[in-house]
Amino acid sequence: MDNILQIIIPAYNAKETLDITLSSIAVQRTDYKFSVLIVNDHSDYNYKDFVKKYSKYFKIEEIILEKNVGSYLARQKGIDNSSSKYITFIDADDVLYSPYSIDRMLKVIDNENYDLLICDYISERNGMQVKTKDPVSLFGKIYRRSFLEKYKIKFRNTKYKGEVAFNKLIMLLNPNFSFLSLPTYIYKYNPELKSNSKTKENPYDFESFAENILWAMKKALDNNVKKELIYEEACSTMLSAYYFYLDSFNKYDEKKVLKSFKNIFDNYYKKELMNKLNYLLAIKRIENSFGQLSTYNDFILKMEEYND
Repeated sequence: MDNILQIIIPAYNAKETLDITLSSIAVQRTDYKFSVLIVNDHSDYNYKDFVKKYSKYFKIEEIILEKNVGSYLARQKGIDNSSSKYITFIDADDVLYSPYSIDRMLKVIDNENYDLLICDYISERNGMQVKTKDPVSLFGKIYRRSFLEKYKIKFRNTKYKGEVAFNKLIMLLNPNFSFLSLPTYIYKYNPELKSNSKTKENPYDFESFAENILWAMKKALDNNVKKELIYEEACSTMLSAYYFYLDSFNKYDEKKVLKSFKNIFDNYYKKELMNKLNYLLAIKRIENSFGQLSTYNDFILKMEEYND
């Protein structure tokens, strides 16, 4: 088979971790032809030794950026310098879950003609491993290039949460997609090792999260996506983030969380979208989706009542 998949790895000063990442790719067992592109995000050195070492296992090359642009634009440079049918991303300190990760992903997306495949991944933190599926992360996903090109989907030039903007825009553009309930990727959470750019990010920075969601919505509106769907996405995103924030960060101080989310909602959603879209229809659909937790209308009322 021709080279069907490009694995793009943004790398900034990643010599200490890149070897294990590439090793997890080298052990892949598949008849599909794939290649690896290391995007050197203006590291203090090059990765030619890695290219030489792993060229016996798969096609691999490195492109070197003249300045540090951050992991999102580095990934975009990777897309711009590849020509494969499908694209996937792996961080320079993460690994593929098993020797069959690539084969399993490609068999599903290629046989079923999907634009996007969303797989489970393992989140590893403090020695603990948790299987998860996250539609807005970049972990365990494979993308059809022609879909990205059709809608001119590119990574946003931003420091934080760029994967949210990228994936939410894709989902709003109604791709033919599916879920694969098998882990294909291991995300190693360690802020000291997450060195794909110079900038470190607060994992609970929901203002950046909200800003990137709004960017995706505006882009979707430019592509004539139905306004009701856009507002539904705003509502569901806020509600999901609200519960995640409570569970992960500050579950015992709901008033503080509500105040924070009220500010975000007013700044990023209400002001920008409330008057443009069908609020009541969106609320009804959101309540149907999240009735097992709390209705979105209840959430809005809570925020409106808390004005301290």
